Amino acid sequence: MEAIWSRCFPVHAEVRRLLQEEAVGEVKLVTDCFGSRQLHIPRWVEKELGGGALLDIGVYCLQFVLMVFNGERPESIQATG
Repeated sequence: MEAIWSRCFPVHAEVRRLLQEEAVGEVKLVTDCFGSRQLHIPRWVEKELGGGALLDIGVYCLQFVLMVFNGERPESIQATG
């Protein structure tokens, strides 16, 4: 379960429960931030190799958003950094 093991955290089960019970109302926007300064990783910093971390660690944020929206695909995804 590489990269998605955080779904097993108890807090994720609680978030899913609250969403199912509509305790927080209708979710319209999710902002997720994951940062890690890894300047020694060539594929993150060299444009010739992709020049970014989105494909590498973006899955952490995406899996959480998909969980919040119950698998429904987002209308848009934005990444900065």
